[in-house]
Amino acid sequence: MVTDGLPVFLRIAHAVRDRILSGELAAGHEVPSERTLARDWAVARPTAARALQVLRSEGWIESRRGAGSFVRASADGRSVSAEDGTQRLVRAREVRVTGRLAAELGVPPGTLAVRRNRIVRRDAATMEISTSWYVASAGKPIGRVAGRLLRPEHLPGGELAYLEAATGRVGVRATEEFAARLATAAEARVLRVTLPAAVLAIRRRVLDAAGLVLELTETTLPETVPAVARDMPLLR
Repeated sequence: MVTDGLPVFLRIAHAVRDRILSGELAAGHEVPSERTLARDWAVARPTAARALQVLRSEGWIESRRGAGSFVRASADGRSVSAEDGTQRLVRAREVRVTGRLAAELGVPPGTLAVRRNRIVRRDAATMEISTSWYVASAGKPIGRVAGRLLRPEHLPGGELAYLEAATGRVGVRATEEFAARLATAAEARVLRVTLPAAVLAIRRRVLDAAGLVLELTETTLPETVPAVARDMPLLR
């Protein structure tokens, strides 16, 4: 991907992601710290921190309290060790979307979509739950165009990369919304927290060049942060 013209924090994130994709930074390896990135790129630490946040939000890295940031196993498709954590897909199936969800996906109510539910656990604790939706491509149900989305399995490189290869549509922009709220009863059961409990809700949409939704994902984590929204080009 050509990075000229991108904000410096995105150029930093792209450079780190290239090192992950090349295998230089393998699953479980520590990535450069904020301090190191700030020094190497001659930027302020908040700029380096923003680059790491981009990588975290896109699933390439994860933070370990008191230890630093490390490459997530799902970023390069390798198996996950008990030390690094585990990601397990709970369910993958076709559903008909209606109401607010259909509007979010930009499709008529009743459209057939693929829904993929996942949980992420580490040391027997549930760290994250997420649900992704995928809709039709060129008038065909997405389950026929990209059949592997219906299999309850990990897709090396991630669902988005597979979807782009299967449909020929390329994601060019991602929008994200972050908000703190109270967990629902169902979320509390999966996350194993006692109500009332605060969670961080992340809503991410990936759009193609025509502005159509390729992927919509809602992720819930047991964390409290102020609400914030971002809009950024996808890194390639």
